[in-house]
Amino acid sequence: MTTGVDVDPVGHYTRVSSRDSADLWVSRDPGEPHRYRVTGVAYYGESHDDPNPKVGEIEFIEEFRHDMLVYTQSHSGWNYSIIIHFSGDELTVTEENWMKVHGLNVNFQGTYRRSTT
Repeated sequence: MTTGVDVDPVGHYTRVSSRDSADLWVSRDPGEPHRYRVTGVAYYGESHDDPNPKVGEIEFIEEFRHDMLVYTQSHSGWNYSIIIHFSGDELTVTEENWMKVHGLNVNFQGTYRRSTT
């Protein structure tokens, strides 16, 4: 099935340039070749010997455009956004207004590499 996408974003990605870990999984939305489901989990505090590390999750479905997935959500008068840019076996995540969306200090920002396992 052709999607008109320059890269195949489907896979499991692990954050590589952060002191706290995160994983993202990207899959096609069945029946919608240009829409992709993103699920993920991120941790904060595990590298700081924090006795109570924080964990956050994300899940959304969006259309793939120009090697990117862009998701926005409104929260009580402010807007959260995440942009995932794909390049080969890597992706880069940028977020705006992420504080407390996924949990205290938890975010998904950074560079990820496609996992081979």
